Amino acid sequence: MPDVKMINSSHQLTQFSLRESVLMKQVNSILHLMAITACWLAAIPESVQLCLICMILVSAWFHRNYPEPASIELKYTLNREWEVSLDGNHFFRAVILESTWITPVVIFLHLTSVEHGNLTRLVARDSLSADEYRRLKVKLKLSGVRINDR
Repeated sequence: MPDVKMINSSHQLTQFSLRESVLMKQVNSILHLMAITACWLAAIPESVQLCLICMILVSAWFHRNYPEPASIELKYTLNREWEVSLDGNHFFRAVILESTWITPVVIFLHLTSVEHGNLTRLVARDSLSADEYRRLKVKLKLSGVRINDR
């Protein structure tokens, strides 16, 4: 019988490739539409309404044409440390902050690193497959992040 070594699955390298979230695009569009509606219904002069609506439309255009980088890679290493790549090639060590918040729909991921300082990323449930999202939540919880399922 050959010598087979079993590796504890909790110590394997885990990598997560975050995709662009359709859910976050929809939420962003809805929020811009709500802001336009609020400006339109507000009891303010029409010139101010027009100016505010124009600024909201410019904001919507920028969010649509210049979104945050969608390709973010997260690694949970064998040493139980987190590494992040913003360009898909160069990974840097990061520490998950206690202010990270996990919900069933979105993870508010707060990181800090020497190279990039503090970073905040929203990880929507559709940024990963259902299994990967669940595994990311478990790895974050194992590394000390609290889960808020309210």
